[in-house]
Formats: sequence, structure tokens, C-alpha cells
Amino acid sequence: MSGPPIVDEAAEAFAATEPACRAVDWEFVRAGVPDAVLMAKLRWLSRYRRRRYLRQEVADRLLEALSEPRPLRRRPSAG
Repeated sequence: MSGPPIVDEAAEAFAATEPACRAVDWEFVRAGVPDAVLMAKLRWLSRYRRRRYLRQEVADRLLEALSEPRPLRRRPSAG
């Protein structure tokens, strides 16, 4: 992948992360540097994690639905 050079600390973290992801059947991809506008939007959205925005019924349903481990996405079936 093209992009900015990887500093030693990041390369070390990537080297440890990739096998950890494989161990739980996740795919590890170095996506590069995130777009500045995207990051600004994510920071703005992250403010909604504050308690005043909590909808307990929705939070309870999410916790229940996510309580059992499962793949983040389905793999295409072979054949």
C-alpha cells in the first residue's frame, strides 16, 4: 500500500496486530492516513457518547445483541 512511511513504533504495532486479528478470524488491513474531513466528522459524532444522549432501552438492546462473539461481517459462501 502506498502512503506515508511507517515509523518503527507503528510497524511494531502492526506486526503484533495482524496475527492477533487472524487469531479471531478478523482481517487486518492498513488503511493509510484517514481523510481530515472524515476525522473531523468522527470527532463531532464522538461527542454523542455523553450521558445526556443515552437512550437506555437502545443501549440495553445493543448490549444484549452483542453479548455473544460473532464475526463482524459474513464471509461469502464458497461455491
